[in-house]
Amino acid sequence: HEELLQLAKRMDSGLQNTLEGSAKAASFSSQKEATAGFCGQLWALSVREGLNLWRNKPGLIASVLIPAILNFFFAMIFFQVGDINAKDYDENSHFGGMTQVAIGGMFGAAQPLLLRFPLDRGIFLREYAT
Repeated sequence: HEELLQLAKRMDSGLQNTLEGSAKAASFSSQKEATAGFCGQLWALSVREGLNLWRNKPGLIASVLIPAILNFFFAMIFFQVGDINAKDYDENSHFGGMTQVAIGGMFGAAQPLLLRFPLDRGIFLREYAT
């Protein structure tokens, strides 16, 4: 009979220790987890992007060369359409040239990201999962 009491006491103390341990774990998990600060994250992402840009020479050339060639063609098409002193000046042509410059600037800024997005899909999914 005493053996059963001792066994019950040991089980009770083991249960008590388990409950205390789970309470400590619960209080620990409810505490705010330490994360890297904004500047640290920005630095790490900037270094990663810089290295990827430097390693991807064809992508770097394409992101600079394609907009340069397209803008050269647009410059030749709209050459001197904004000259208000010309005898064949047309406001619609002037507006068309300005619109094309704006659209070219927007697409030129977005094109490298659009070309790179499918390649970085795996990284985005891994970062989102963490």
